Amino acid sequence: MRNLRRSRLLAVVALAVPISVGTLAFAGPAFAAGTATCSKLSGSVSSNKATFSKCTDTANTGGSGSVSVTTLGSGSGPITWASGHGTTTISITFTQSGTSCPGATEYKIAGTVKSDTGKAKSIKVGGKVSADVCLSGAGSFSLVTGTKFSV
Repeated sequence: MRNLRRSRLLAVVALAVPISVGTLAFAGPAFAAGTATCSKLSGSVSSNKATFSKCTDTANTGGSGSVSVTTLGSGSGPITWASGHGTTTISITFTQSGTSCPGATEYKIAGTVKSDTGKAKSIKVGGKVSADVCLSGAGSFSLVTGTKFSV
């Protein structure tokens, strides 16, 4: 009788472990929920527009977004995501840093997400905003090579 109970217990454990591991494997992306990254930033001060592209979480960002340079310069403003996916309002600061931008000035951007609308509500309010940006003397900007904009 004791061996029968032990066999049943081992069978339950043997079945439960693969199910738990399988559940974790499928739940993996949920740990990354609440953020999006964009691997390209382009624009210029003269156009008053910054465009983010090659963004993750395409179901909720549309894969790209834009923001007014004037608005960002004030320290706060909404990113409007592609194809009516909503907005993400951010509050940021700029700090001149580094030497990763030959012929341009490097700025570190840091801040937080203040609010979201539409599908972009998947981006976590209170989450961190970060980027390393190169600003040329002519006023055009891009991400530091190998970095991403994260929101």
